[in-house]
Amino acid sequence: MDALKLICDKRISAVAVVDKNNNFVGNFSASNIKSLYDPWDFRMLSDKVKPFLEFTAQRHPSGIVTSSPASTIERVLEIMYKEKVHRVYIAEDKSRITDVVTLTDILDNLVKTASQPNVLSRNQQQAL
Repeated sequence: MDALKLICDKRISAVAVVDKNNNFVGNFSASNIKSLYDPWDFRMLSDKVKPFLEFTAQRHPSGIVTSSPASTIERVLEIMYKEKVHRVYIAEDKSRITDVVTLTDILDNLVKTASQPNVLSRNQQQAL
């Protein structure tokens, strides 16, 4: 399966799945693999992604979680928490994805920012 190879090669946790018109149809991640219980289910890994996603959605339902490009990181974190997801796709509408924000992206950014000297937190800035 190309999606699984892409995840392994790029060392990422998921890929967006699009149709022939480049419309977003789903998300393929390790969670989809976890829903394969029976050894016979693994034969589906050689199928196309869309039927595989439909099959695994029966066992592991997860909707497409999106937010607008104007959303703040705080809002994206709220969505992640509420929806219990690790990634939020950024889209003008549900079918046209422009980017993705992952929990790893946010944590990496926090660590980099916190390690920089002279970077004040929002509370520290407001106190000035």
